[in-house]
Amino acid sequence: MITKGVRLSSDVVVLAVENDIEIQFLDKYGEPAGKLWHPDISSSAAVRRRQLEIIKTKKGTLLNKSLIKRNAENFIKHLQELSRRRSEKKKSFIEDKVKKIRELMKCLVEIDGVIENVRS
Repeated sequence: MITKGVRLSSDVVVLAVENDIEIQFLDKYGEPAGKLWHPDISSSAAVRRRQLEIIKTKKGTLLNKSLIKRNAENFIKHLQELSRRRSEKKKSFIEDKVKKIRELMKCLVEIDGVIENVRS
């Protein structure tokens, strides 16, 4: 995903497209503004099919756990950065939310098996 102020060479774009990597452009609010992907529909269908296959395995669970963990860590960093410029009351509120996210991340470690079997 790309937000404003980023420059990509055509070589980078072609390399991404050749490797079925979608490039998403976001506006200043983080909302989708456009995307580039390979024009061959079968390539995106193959990726979607493989995603459906892997979700039914333990490897799919590990992949999802990794993505969730990374997103949570990035969210914590963002919240901590926001709290630096806030009043003590708001800092305390943000710190409480960060603690709750960390507690949820501990639960993530305990998840094992195929996603369909561990959903609650």
